[in-house]
Amino acid sequence: MKSERVISDLSKRVEKLLGLYFPKNRWTDLERGLVAAAKELKIESSIGNIAVWLSGHELLPDQLDILANQLTVGETYFFRDKPILEIFKSNIVTELMAARFGKDQHISIWSAGCCTGEEPYTLAMLLCETVPELDKWDISILATDINPRFLEKARLGIYSNWSFRETPTDIKAKYFQKVGDHWQICAEIRSMVVFNQLNLVEDSYPSRQNMTLNMDVIFCRNVLMYFSNDLILQVGNRFFNSLNPSGWLITSSVELNDELFPSFSKVFYDNSILYRKSHLNQVAARKDNFHEKIVPIKRLHIQPKKESGAMVAKQILSVHNQHSEHNHEVAIIEKAMRLYRKGSYAECATFCNKELLDNGVQTMLLSILAKSYANTGQLNDALNCCEQLIKLDSFNSEAYYLMATILIEKQELDNAVNALKRGLYINHDHLMSHFLMSNVMRRMSNKSGAEIHLKNIKRILSGLDENHVLDEAEGLTVKRIIEMVNSQ
Repeated sequence: MKSERVISDLSKRVEKLLGLYFPKNRWTDLERGLVAAAKELKIESSIGNIAVWLSGHELLPDQLDILANQLTVGETYFFRDKPILEIFKSNIVTELMAARFGKDQHISIWSAGCCTGEEPYTLAMLLCETVPELDKWDISILATDINPRFLEKARLGIYSNWSFRETPTDIKAKYFQKVGDHWQICAEIRSMVVFNQLNLVEDSYPSRQNMTLNMDVIFCRNVLMYFSNDLILQVGNRFFNSLNPSGWLITSSVELNDELFPSFSKVFYDNSILYRKSHLNQVAARKDNFHEKIVPIKRLHIQPKKESGAMVAKQILSVHNQHSEHNHEVAIIEKAMRLYRKGSYAECATFCNKELLDNGVQTMLLSILAKSYANTGQLNDALNCCEQLIKLDSFNSEAYYLMATILIEKQELDNAVNALKRGLYINHDHLMSHFLMSNVMRRMSNKSGAEIHLKNIKRILSGLDENHVLDEAEGLTVKRIIEMVNSQ
């Protein structure tokens, strides 16, 4: 009992110092990190002594750095979460260019919790590929992290092959040079990013002094999931104040929570949700009783960089001026998701069907409708929705996965295998498709086939922290997935 009290107190102290939230199911990780930090600091590493040391005095900056290094996870890679990056490139950047072309041509981006630099460098490469006459734009990319060792590696810009598992081959060849067994990012991209140490817990932002003011876009992905709800509210409010009017906050899907970002609007892009600030939001933040829903901007296309800046800008402005707001569409999707999450599957299906008839086919509504049908046992109707989804987007690996789950329910294992094969051809690293395929193979007495897909799961998860929450696995951790794999 005493030991639990000590660990609980240590968890609270670490949260206060670093913002890292260690609930009871992660106390083992907390203890392991604290012991490692104590050994590095050359102090007696019993939990009791660590508790006395942490509570007895304010830590020096070097001590905080060591503590942060032992308790933070450094797993990331280039071009992570491609759907979000596509939205950033084809919608957000395009909108900013259209609004500022020929005026104040600047774009300011902040990668908060940048780890070892893969995210901000990815954004820099995307801007180089997207923005015509880039040298005529003032591009500012700030990258911050609490861990100084991560920042040191980021500034060097040298990475192993594991960081490139989602990087297009032509991009790697264009922006990286071989250095022994590793790859170093080119000087042009490195010069676009400024790395600074910053603790998101501290009330030191927004501020001109640390460049965290007047941001157009803030990326903070897979960081807030380690914070408590109270702290997320505080950080979210500071992010809100750091953004320009109409600025964007981009989190990971597991970090989406309206209650934790009450001042922001939600914007829907296909199957993704982003947060946005607007003038109306600022009124809402003061009144605390108003939640405006910003309309999603339709996908835009930017011509390759070789086009003249004037020609591209003219095209962007022409397309941008055609956009009109459709708040009703956003409300429809939001209501469908709310009904589905509530478990009101029959009501959700009725609602989706009506709105599909009235508003035309939308991929998100079709996906929700398919799941609702499946959960009410209407498998043929669910399958029909999946087929419509695939007709709309034949490269939608999620649609093939959903179709396979329904075919398995219908005991059509061969057809399920074919659907999974098609999905895995599109996205060979679709974790849950491999998991489902291994189950189907085992049911079909194909042990060697099942083993191949289990090995693929381990390959995909290798190098990830065991407590990392997997978006695609409905919130399961890497550790839990590996346990499930090993049990087979």
